[in-house]
Amino acid sequence: MIRSFFAVFIFILVASASHAQTQHDQRIRQSSSDVSWGELAIASPLMALEDFFVRNKNLSDAEKVRLMMKEDVRKTFFRLQALTRMLETQESEFFGEQRSYFKGIEDAIGKLDLSNSLRKESELVGSALLINHFGRQQLAAQESLLTTMKASGLWNEPEETIARLKRDFANKGSWAVGSKERQFFIDIISGYAKKLHKSVKENEFDNSDIEKGLHELRRRLRWILIQTTALDGFVQFYNEANLKAAISNWFEVAKAENPDLLMSKFMRISTPNVEKPILVPLQSFALMTELVSKIGKSKDGAEMQLYFREALDATGATVEQKNAILKKLDENLQIEEVDHQALSRQIEAQLAETKLLKEFAESLEKMN
Repeated sequence: MIRSFFAVFIFILVASASHAQTQHDQRIRQSSSDVSWGELAIASPLMALEDFFVRNKNLSDAEKVRLMMKEDVRKTFFRLQALTRMLETQESEFFGEQRSYFKGIEDAIGKLDLSNSLRKESELVGSALLINHFGRQQLAAQESLLTTMKASGLWNEPEETIARLKRDFANKGSWAVGSKERQFFIDIISGYAKKLHKSVKENEFDNSDIEKGLHELRRRLRWILIQTTALDGFVQFYNEANLKAAISNWFEVAKAENPDLLMSKFMRISTPNVEKPILVPLQSFALMTELVSKIGKSKDGAEMQLYFREALDATGATVEQKNAILKKLDENLQIEEVDHQALSRQIEAQLAETKLLKEFAESLEKMN
């Protein structure tokens, strides 16, 4: 009978978070053959949430929110969202509910993160009109996050909530093990990359709406990175053999322009804890991280310009005020006007011509 990792883990008392993590790592090494990788992968971020919310349980709401943003708790919910989204294909109802739970929290954190950035930029521009406007949005985002967190149970009853989540994953989750589960995760990642390749070939992201165009392209690319790194401890980067010339040349140029290419946050994964980790094509993955970063910088600038224009219209600013504020914004951002649709077209063309996503998917399948 397959042993449930959560069924065992929820009864183990740990003296500290570091001790819990050590015990978790040992359990991965000792029982990876008969315990689901999915269960083990989910257990790690749940421990991180338990550590954060129990440690800060008695702080004020404002202080807890501040620490959530400072310690980037959002990435932990991102990881849980990615894992449950992948697992949703083998047990749609339960894992779908969990994905919605984690996504709701991550979305609320993301909205506060955006409103904080807009308020900060308006202060740098020195516009009292926009400071007040974005300040109201910031307060609304804070209230929304507080409402979401209190409803989640993690805010006021973190021990009980985490224990319930562990029990639910143990008792309601549908888990596979061994080579079947390993192949399941490979198929999920490669299938997503192939689907995205088809989308870029069809120019799906050539859209005047930044959310449906450039921003969506970045989200979809980033999702491949998030899915892969969500399996930290079970994946390992591996040099691609017989790399196509177009991708090899692109990789060499990118590495020359960015010597830290292989040290980006998405490239930092742990040493595998299993005997046969999933091998991930190094060069293709690195190029996707570079694209996500490149789009992110341009997208952030275009997005900031867009939100400022909308705010100026909403507040009834004069033409003179609009021109002066937008000019100051561009000076602060050190960017020129961004044609986000043209940029989306350019990146789609590069992905389609090099077949980067298709090659990544096929290499992932061949390596494993």
